[in-house]
Amino acid sequence: MDLPERPLVIVANRLPVSRTEDGWQPASGGLVTALKPVIEQLGGAWIGWDDDPDGVPPRVEGFNADLHPVTLSDTEVAEYYHGFSNRTLWPLFHDLVVEPVIDRSWWRTYEEV
Repeated sequence: MDLPERPLVIVANRLPVSRTEDGWQPASGGLVTALKPVIEQLGGAWIGWDDDPDGVPPRVEGFNADLHPVTLSDTEVAEYYHGFSNRTLWPLFHDLVVEPVIDRSWWRTYEEV
């Protein structure tokens, strides 16, 4: 399959890098593993939550794409991520063994983020 020749913009929950004892490294999660070759081939930017208190550099060796961090408050993380994403969306899309929790304030924060 031929890929289009234009930059790719990925918007995800987190940035595709993490800080280790040796400095910044590409993360090893499934989304990063799947999309890293594509964004590196096409070029582009990855937008995601910056959960490092010292900030994330705009480029990290070993990950050839621009990083655009989104800083969130503790309340935003609690409601958008721990609340709506994990307690509402995850059960709806992944198992339905655990009943999803619906909270309108979580939804409002999810929309804002």
